[in-house]
Amino acid sequence: MTFRSFAVALLPFLICLPPATAQNANAPVPIKYHLADCHFHYVDFLQHTDGIKAALKAMDDAGVDDTMICGMPLVKKWSTQEPIQPQYYLEDDARCYWYSGVSQVYAKATIALAGAVKSAPR
Repeated sequence: MTFRSFAVALLPFLICLPPATAQNANAPVPIKYHLADCHFHYVDFLQHTDGIKAALKAMDDAGVDDTMICGMPLVKKWSTQEPIQPQYYLEDDARCYWYSGVSQVYAKATIALAGAVKSAPR
C-alpha cells in the first residue's frame, strides 16, 4: 500500500473526529515543574519591554517562581543603511553601545508594583 492510498483510506476516519474546540485550545496547561530563572532581561537590545506585569504573567504561565531581573546594558544601533530595525544584536553589522540608564528603567517598574505583588508567596 502506497502512502497516498493509505492517506486516502485514513481520510474518512479523520473527518469523523470531533473538531478541536476553542475551550480546549485555551485551557491552561498545568505546570509540571516549577523553575527559578537566574537571568531575566527586562528589556531587549532596543530597550523595549512589554512591562513588568506582562513579565510576571509570563513567568506564572511558565511556572517560574523566582527570577533575578536585570537590564540590558547594551543598545543596538539602527544603521541608516538598514530599512528594517534590527531586533537582535547579531541581526546586522551595526554596532551596540553601552547604556547605563537601564537600571533606572527596571528599578522604576519594580518600585511601581504594589507591595503585595512583590512579596506574594507562590
